[in-house]
Amino acid sequence: MLELPASAFNTLEELLDIMRDKLLERRVILVFNDLDLLSSRIVSKLLSSAPQRSLTRFVITARGRTHAEGETVLELEGLTESHARELYKKRAETNGFSELTKNDHECLDNLLEKLDRLPLAIELVAGRLDVLGPNDILE
Repeated sequence: MLELPASAFNTLEELLDIMRDKLLERRVILVFNDLDLLSSRIVSKLLSSAPQRSLTRFVITARGRTHAEGETVLELEGLTESHARELYKKRAETNGFSELTKNDHECLDNLLEKLDRLPLAIELVAGRLDVLGPNDILE
């Protein structure tokens, strides 16, 4: 793991230079999780500066494309309805909530659909059951 403290660079260009020097000539996989627009621009510059023979591979998760040369997009779908309910139930139990009311069951299907049955969204919602139930979140 390469740690780059903020004090190691003063500008974006310095950061890119450090990353190019330390990483792009090695066989590594760089993982950028949940990239935002600004980070996407940084990674795009890094990708475009990588030599054609680079052994470095990039795995990027984001809501949108980086539009970098050579980008391959793999769109992920949400869980099946049964898997989404199972994940919600497991996370709810982990947080000390094992019982759902009849009203909660009815709302849960609507909630999971609004969350596109995405695992991270489900985990975040289930983690807040001490504050909000499915019905509260839908409102």
